[in-house]
Amino acid sequence: MSGPQEPSTHAAPLGSAATEHPSIEALRGLAALLVLVSHYVVFLQPAGAGAWGMAATGVDLFFVLSGFVFTRTLAQPGLAVGPHLVRRAFRLYPLYAVALLLYAALKADGWQWSTLWPHLLMLHTTGDLALAAHYNVAFWSLPPEVEFYLALPVLATGLAALARCTGAALWWLLAAALLMKLGLVGLAQPGEAPDSLRSVLTVHLPGLLVEFLLGSAAAAAAGHVQSNAWGRPLSPFVRRAAAFVGLALLVVAFFAYRTHLATPASAVQAPVWLSGNFGLWVAAAFALMLLVLKPTVSTSGRTHGLPASAGSFMQAVALWAGRLSYGLYLFHNAAPVWVQRWWPGLEGWPLVWSSVLLTTALAGVLHWAVEAPCRAYGRSLASAWQRAINTRMSGDSR
Repeated sequence: MSGPQEPSTHAAPLGSAATEHPSIEALRGLAALLVLVSHYVVFLQPAGAGAWGMAATGVDLFFVLSGFVFTRTLAQPGLAVGPHLVRRAFRLYPLYAVALLLYAALKADGWQWSTLWPHLLMLHTTGDLALAAHYNVAFWSLPPEVEFYLALPVLATGLAALARCTGAALWWLLAAALLMKLGLVGLAQPGEAPDSLRSVLTVHLPGLLVEFLLGSAAAAAAGHVQSNAWGRPLSPFVRRAAAFVGLALLVVAFFAYRTHLATPASAVQAPVWLSGNFGLWVAAAFALMLLVLKPTVSTSGRTHGLPASAGSFMQAVALWAGRLSYGLYLFHNAAPVWVQRWWPGLEGWPLVWSSVLLTTALAGVLHWAVEAPCRAYGRSLASAWQRAINTRMSGDSR
């Protein structure tokens, strides 16, 4: 690639349909699989997930990947807010609404308005923990994702302003987000209520922005998006060395988790710098490992050999893993409930494999029937809105 350039105002996110990166899509599928494993392992180990509980960090991988694919959007200070939010709403909400209605149908008290409306508005993680997990414990990660989407235009504008004062502005923003996260963890008090304001903030954007920005930093450092305000990409040797450090950090995190966090009794005794920051350390490891991914987007915004029809079988599998990942994440906790209603007494591996197959089938059917068409409709609406904005701006400039 050529030297640093300002990205186009209309460049698509790295993870959009126009710029799918097979490795990123495969990692999305892996993230969903990790979360599924963390919840299904209890069917094989009734005493608890144990060290397998670390698979729940698949959520942190999702956050890092979101930051990675939206790096180009973050680099656009002129981002049109309306079209951006339309695309995001049609990408995230329709399948979530279907999932919410399914979980409500599976619960005897699922249609109580007092529990349903906070979930419809994605306010279910703003207080009572029982409310947050009432339908599906995996729903907790959606509000910070939405908050990141809402914050993107503000962050892009702030980065552009900061870049006028200092170089490599992204790294200063990352440092500020890190300090905010460490500050929230440092303010923890013994015996603090789990629904305290500080605790709630840790599972929303104030506590999780750093994980998204770690993904953005990885994309910038690896040259997937280049901007004079973000500094030069790292050399291939440095990126490989950093990725090795990330792998080592992930291994260390696993042993730390197994020793200090694998059981509720040990987690209570774990130091707050470990328990409160564990997701952050794992996210940092994931971000470092992403540095080995080679840029696949040219300066013209076109991709190189990414369509599944023109690629290898493994590339097609990787792309479909990403396309089904959201459905796998949303529906995997519903599948065992459904299966056990059909086959009471089913347990162990038969229950696990039946649930995996049902989850995959649900994700595939609903991707075809709901997710893909809604996403395409949202893109068309956003494009029409963007064209109207461009036309108006062109007329005003005459």
